[in-house]
Parts: sequence; C-alpha cells; structure tokens
Amino acid sequence: MGRVRIKPGAINYLKKSNNLLDSEDKYKKWIKNDQKIFLEIGHGKGQFITEIALENKDAKIIGIEKNATIQVKAIKRIENLKLNNLKFILGDINNLKSYFSKNSIEKIFINFPDPWPKKRHYKRRLLTKELLIYYHQILKNQGKILIKTDQKDLFNFVLENLNDKDLKDKFFIVEKSANLHQYTNEKIIKTEYEEKFIELERSVYYLEISKNIL
Repeated sequence: MGRVRIKPGAINYLKKSNNLLDSEDKYKKWIKNDQKIFLEIGHGKGQFITEIALENKDAKIIGIEKNATIQVKAIKRIENLKLNNLKFILGDINNLKSYFSKNSIEKIFINFPDPWPKKRHYKRRLLTKELLIYYHQILKNQGKILIKTDQKDLFNFVLENLNDKDLKDKFFIVEKSANLHQYTNEKIIKTEYEEKFIELERSVYYLEISKNIL
C-alpha cells in the first residue's frame, strides 16, 4: 500500500475538530471511568472504526493515526453520524504511551499495518515484542488484541514474538486463521483494504489473542 502525503491544511482542520483529542488531559477527561474502551491503532480512512462505534454504543472508541490527511478523511466520514462514543488521536503509538493507564483497554484492533520489512525499520512496526509487552500492560485481564494482515511474513513475525520468553505466558491464542474469509458466513466488519483483498481472492490472515490472568 502506498504512503499518503500530508496535505496542507490537514493539521489545522484536525485542530478545529471536536472529534480530536489533542492532549492527554482531554483524553482522560473524555473517557472518565468508562468500563469499555476499544482502541484501533492505524485506523486509516475510518470505515472499520466507524462500524465498531455504531455497533458498540456502550463503549468508548479511540482511533489512533499518525497521518493527518488520512485522519481528516476518517473524521469527515463521521461528521453527520452524531457518534458520541468515537474520538481520534493524531500521533504515533510510541509517543502516546502515557495516555493509556494500565489495565484500562478492553480491545485493541490492528488492521493491515505497514509491515516495514527492512530491519532498519523494525521500530516502526506496530507488533514488535516491545509493543506487545506494552499492549499487555494496558489491556484489562482477558482483554484482546485482534489483528488482520495480508502479509504472511508479518503474521509469522507476530507468532514468533508470542513465543518469546518474555511473552509466551502473557497471552493465549483465541483464534488463528490463514484465510479469514474462506469459510465463515458471519458478519465481519471490514476495512477498505480488506474488501479489495476479498475481491482479489487474496488471503487475510487473522489472529485474536487474549491477555492471560496472571
């Protein structure tokens, strides 16, 4: 997938939006003491996270995206939907770690992240061992990470990380599939990329893991 250039005016548009939480203080005031918080890291144009918000009105939904131009598209998508349970944060998850308290997140969605296959780009990946340890910290007991990718190497990279000595006791696998849409008739909320992959009969790898109660 190509990387989208940030258009002039995107940052200013976001700053004026009531749907953007542009500080840690605003985030914490908005969530208050809500029992269910869902997080999508790298929400793209917003199709998936919008559907999640529509189907989970009892949860607070947070979308994180580091590209301002893409985030503008996601916010414009929801302007007329009057969704009070969905807000956005602009930034890289590596720079936002202080936002999220330990044991506070119910679900983390990571859909079709950039695989960053070169070793020198390791720290840009969203599913490194280090970030999986961080996700474990902010998830509630039995909280889940739900991952979709079209990249077999990335799928295997995550599985290898889960077998690392620092992670193997922290999560258990709930569901694993090398072709999510091959057999299921269930309604699955899809991203824009996912719909294209289905049309092209391209495999979607899926992994759902849950935080162990330690």
